[in-house]
Amino acid sequence: MTKEQAFEIGLPKWPQCVIFGNPVTKEQALEIIRRTDNFFNGYFGNNHEFDNSAAQICRLPQMRNYEKKDRVLDWESYSKASDEFKEKWKNIETNYIFNDWISCCWVGGPHGWCHPDGVIAFQNNIGKWPDVEDVYEDLEILAKEFPFLNLTCTLMNDEEFDATESLVSFEVKNGEVNVIDTIPIDELQFDRERKFTFRPGHENYFDLETIKKWADEVYKED
Repeated sequence: MTKEQAFEIGLPKWPQCVIFGNPVTKEQALEIIRRTDNFFNGYFGNNHEFDNSAAQICRLPQMRNYEKKDRVLDWESYSKASDEFKEKWKNIETNYIFNDWISCCWVGGPHGWCHPDGVIAFQNNIGKWPDVEDVYEDLEILAKEFPFLNLTCTLMNDEEFDATESLVSFEVKNGEVNVIDTIPIDELQFDRERKFTFRPGHENYFDLETIKKWADEVYKED
């Protein structure tokens, strides 16, 4: 299958995405999460006290702090502050392939394709209505930023637990992304028994001390 043929494949509303790869070191994992977690793109959960404290510690701009007296957003100032944060934090923003460990309101708790212990594994849904090309572009960004990654990503024909067929597979290796022979569903590595360290209902994997360590390192020369 060529890349162009892959891009023509239609995906369901919430396709399951299955990622497995070689583990990375804990140091590499924490750096990946720091730069790719959805929290740093402004997506907060329901633990508002934690979210506000974490945002202050890492100097993440929040829209409400850029509202004028009439509650109209000062978009220019907010955008400038956000761009400055992303540059300093080396923030990476992707559409579908990201981590969600800092503040996640999903019923299953914090999760992501890169685990804090270095395990590379993901078997949940992405969405909504993604294109294959969108996912490919996300993987291109990650491959370029983290050339040590060695993983496969397969998109399915339905949601998790309902999927019956693999539609397309990619390989991320040596800083590049390639379309590979689609990995059949019965050859995918579904790790149903993995004992994750979160518990349902708990939104924050990391504590504020970890956020502060990251911030101290990022802003050490300021």
